Amino acid sequence: MAAGNQSTTPFVFGVDLDSCLGDYDQAFKVAIVELREDLSARTGVPLAMWPDNVDDFPPNDVWPIYESWKFLRDDLTFKRVHARCVIDGHMMQRMPLYAGAREAIETLLAIPDVEIAVVTHRAFIDENAHPDLVGYSSAAFAQTERWLRTASIHVGEPRVTFHFSGKKDGVVTNLFIDDSPGNITRLRGAGVPTITFDQPYNQRVPGLRVSHWGEVAAIVVQRMQLLESARQVQADLALFDRPSLELPSAQVRRIPMTVELPGPAVLPGLANVLAAADAESAALTR
Repeated sequence: MAAGNQSTTPFVFGVDLDSCLGDYDQAFKVAIVELREDLSARTGVPLAMWPDNVDDFPPNDVWPIYESWKFLRDDLTFKRVHARCVIDGHMMQRMPLYAGAREAIETLLAIPDVEIAVVTHRAFIDENAHPDLVGYSSAAFAQTERWLRTASIHVGEPRVTFHFSGKKDGVVTNLFIDDSPGNITRLRGAGVPTITFDQPYNQRVPGLRVSHWGEVAAIVVQRMQLLESARQVQADLALFDRPSLELPSAQVRRIPMTVELPGPAVLPGLANVLAAADAESAALTR
């Protein structure tokens, strides 16, 4: 399938938001520095432990984040700090968009077959767990909407959808891009080919990864072409199921079948499709 040709089946590209489409860590750092005195008073973590400059934060190279930034201490402290940075620091609407992300989205939307599903787990906080969390959800929804509009991600257009969901494999997609090791593992386990967006804390995640949005559009187009090739193979094999093609075994001979791929295989899923197709074709000669 050539880019730009209309297909009857859309190709849905799933996109994570934080630390994938936008620089969550940078926004979090700025808000923490601005609110450090209040955050110290709320959490009881000594003020001396809180960085007073965005350049003073240690690397976020261990997942989850409080294992890297020790002043966050534990999961509840992280959630309290995160919530106050959203409610008081308006962190989510101030998050920098990664370079090349807008251009990549626009390039993909220029292809009629492509749909974009932006999926985020921002609604992960139970406001009943602590008074500091009250008001988080409404602030997160409002700030996310403003950020998407400011970033020109086209949410609301017919081919761009937005989902607040922690179960990213519950949104039907043909390909996904995410930074979270846990999300990537679950998506791939559910059969969703997933690109790892390079971050210090996901270096042990195997498979395809990118470090810049300039690489993404070409990968999506290549995956579309691979998927279309696999669908064509399946359509060709389906012809053999028609009764009119039943021939005496002496008249059946194996026809070598090749599929010209657009460059090296990006993801392993097609290899499985082609192996199955080849096995089915071989069975016809028996």
